[in-house]
Amino acid sequence: MPSPSSGPSSRTRGSLSHKSSSRGKEPSEPLREPLVEEIVPTELSFYHDRESLRNQVSALDRADAYPTQITEVLTPVVRKDCHWSNDFPIIIPNPNQRITSYLTGFSFVYTYPFTLGFKLAIDPVILEFCSFFNVCLGQIGPIIWRAVACLRHLTTEAEVPFTFPHLIHLYSSRLFRNGVFTLVARSKRVLVNPEDDKDRGWYARFVAAPTVGLVGENKVPFSEKWNFAPTMRVVEDVPNFRGWIDKLLKTAPMDGRSWKTLSNHFGWKVKTHGFAIREVTAEAVAASRVSSGTRISLERAQEIV
Repeated sequence: MPSPSSGPSSRTRGSLSHKSSSRGKEPSEPLREPLVEEIVPTELSFYHDRESLRNQVSALDRADAYPTQITEVLTPVVRKDCHWSNDFPIIIPNPNQRITSYLTGFSFVYTYPFTLGFKLAIDPVILEFCSFFNVCLGQIGPIIWRAVACLRHLTTEAEVPFTFPHLIHLYSSRLFRNGVFTLVARSKRVLVNPEDDKDRGWYARFVAAPTVGLVGENKVPFSEKWNFAPTMRVVEDVPNFRGWIDKLLKTAPMDGRSWKTLSNHFGWKVKTHGFAIREVTAEAVAASRVSSGTRISLERAQEIV
């Protein structure tokens, strides 16, 4: 049964985005386990989400200034870092192409999530996310991949289901970087903390990979074009949502529900193909493709291959 969507939702102070998950929390507030009622939104409606998405789309800047840092010489390095086979047919975008470019049969994707070494390279919830908003894989931001990985582990341990409706009941979506999705908590406290500042240059590392090789034959056709005007489908209800949250709270302590702890435990470490983790400018990326970036790439390739 769909969740109600007849009126605007009551917004809460806390949020989870690519910047912070604790804006509503006073700095002096002691760290303690959250209560179920602090995680479950007081009033849940998806009307506000739809209006917010429409407003964000209308203000979306379609000009993407970033080419990819990755050059042809790095192809074997990228395959190794992304856990792809040696014959996986990736295409290195040319200097004029962007993450928003389109090539039939291929998906332009950031390499970031594939380097983390998840047991499931693409979780079913990520695929559901794309379908729900009618977007491509490149539009799924890093924090979503991390939140899904944390929740997948916890729900497996707790032996409870985890689907896209669970995720969208915990978080609302926001757009940044010309249409990439991130998450904002609906409540005062968060169930998992997926924040990580170890890689700030992920947006400058992308390739084109065969869509069927990424999502599987049973999932094609799959959206390959960047959608500058995403929309929402009807959100399905989650039975006993409070009980689901309560079980996850009892499965692991607060620290054990954080990306920092879980990534260290499972070895989910980002690989940057030899590039620095700091933020970069579009000008620096363009320059790196024709000068020092090539030298760095050769050294990195020789080191790994």
